[in-house]
Amino acid sequence: MAARHSIYGLLVLSQILNWFMRVGMPQLIPSIVTDMALSEASRALLMGAFFPPYVAMQIPAALLERYTGAKALIVANLLGVGGCLLAMPAAGRHSVQLLAWLQAAMGFFAAFLFPMQKVLLREWAPLSLGTERVWALRAGGFGMQAGIVGTSFLTPLLATRYGWRRVPRIYGLATIVGGVLWQLVAVNKPAQWKGISPTELALLSADGESSTKKDDDAEKQNGRAPPLPPRLLFHPSVLSTFWINVADNTSMYTLQQWALLWFTEHHATTAARAGGFLAAANVVNVAGQFVSAGVESALLRQGYSLLSIRKLGGGLGSLFQAVAVFLFGLAPSPLLASLVFSAHNLAESFTSNAYEANYI
Repeated sequence: MAARHSIYGLLVLSQILNWFMRVGMPQLIPSIVTDMALSEASRALLMGAFFPPYVAMQIPAALLERYTGAKALIVANLLGVGGCLLAMPAAGRHSVQLLAWLQAAMGFFAAFLFPMQKVLLREWAPLSLGTERVWALRAGGFGMQAGIVGTSFLTPLLATRYGWRRVPRIYGLATIVGGVLWQLVAVNKPAQWKGISPTELALLSADGESSTKKDDDAEKQNGRAPPLPPRLLFHPSVLSTFWINVADNTSMYTLQQWALLWFTEHHATTAARAGGFLAAANVVNVAGQFVSAGVESALLRQGYSLLSIRKLGGGLGSLFQAVAVFLFGLAPSPLLASLVFSAHNLAESFTSNAYEANYI
């Protein structure tokens, strides 16, 4: 098997495991609230504890990568998240504050994943791959959507059948195993992969979006690349990519974390039935990865530039997401709400693949 395909597979795996946590744990909150007889204030504490450290650690994680390499931080991500998940059942027997601290710790470790994934894709999916690169860049998206679909179906089912404490134990053990696998198999750069073929190494080392010659020379002399100029963070192209990411995440997280409550409380469905509606809607997002990749490949063959494709996909995708979020709250039945959610997810696959490619 080609070395790059192994790395793509590991990227998919890391995303699946992270999204089992990121969507699965909010879906457990109704069960936790009932089991521990928590107030609405405690529910809000649990739902909000993840994101402050997650957001705060994005830039520090990227700076830390210059000293540790991307692989080490993804291993830390998986082992840290897995350990927090395994600790949740015991924490739930003591206080909601301990559970909130674990949510915050998971946010801290989860912050490592997305920046490090972009660093690895820069090395393992350069422009020299041609149309293969279109599919390689979907590695994170495939894993993310597979994780969302899996946990949307499994979390309510497992929690209803075995109690909520069984769920983080299962997810935590799987995430720890994933971290060990990453430590044993992954490497940061193609040249570090033992037994890589000369042909594949030449393909991945071709001029593209990997490190520039200046950076390579600096790495040889100093062991790391020169620091990023802070002014780059305020460049209009960077800010536009940043804000479309904010818009995408606002609608996506709103629906992923709020939809289960909306189905159970507003539409009076059972948790298991609500999980079925969510899983069905999220299957569309998995399909959307193939649809968006196929459209991008076709447009590239027609001679459209990468920038034109990203602008079109990101702009239209973001517009359709906004409309779908508005209509979701107005849907008169759970079936129609699920269909609107599905439309949102299809649009989201175009939006996210546009800005994620720009980051690289």
